[in-house]
Amino acid sequence: MTEGDILSTLSKLVQHMNGPLVLTGSLAVAWHLTLNGRLVERRPFNDIDIVVEGISDLPPYSPSLMSRVLSSELFGIVCGFVSAEDLTARLMAVLYGVTTGEHVDPKYYDKFSLISEFADMDTVREIWSDYRKTDYLLSFDEAADAVHRRIAKEPGALRKDSYGQDVDLSCPWCEHSSSFPVSPRSKIFEILGYV
Repeated sequence: MTEGDILSTLSKLVQHMNGPLVLTGSLAVAWHLTLNGRLVERRPFNDIDIVVEGISDLPPYSPSLMSRVLSSELFGIVCGFVSAEDLTARLMAVLYGVTTGEHVDPKYYDKFSLISEFADMDTVREIWSDYRKTDYLLSFDEAADAVHRRIAKEPGALRKDSYGQDVDLSCPWCEHSSSFPVSPRSKIFEILGYV
């Protein structure tokens, strides 16, 4: 997506939002880096990740996330941005998979390394329980240490995801709920040409 695509999409999206438009993912990471004087590598965005407040059982965000959202403008559109603390905790939850032998795309490690520089780590430790799965270590510091040890021991644990064509694979992060059902991968493939 180009900056024009992002502006166009946000302009359309904001018209249909009852509450604030809150951005997360790569756009939020780039915003935090820019805000803190870091150069942002120019690369295309593939999607726009948002957080909604109205669907209470939509995983996996912290119940208190909205209280930490920072407000700013992006291309002239007032948006909220998920805090560096929430991004750090969420990225650690993604990275934790390497401790059980899963591979994780290195982009998540890169984003974690950058955004955690600006996060208040005491807050990250407090909200870690909102992001960790039940079988993850209780302490954020223990989880981060386990992830770093595993990556140092097994660098291949970080491996680029390849968006594929296999409609039978399942995503470990997708959770079905009655108010927000998971779309069939075949339908996603039909629309996007990859899954």
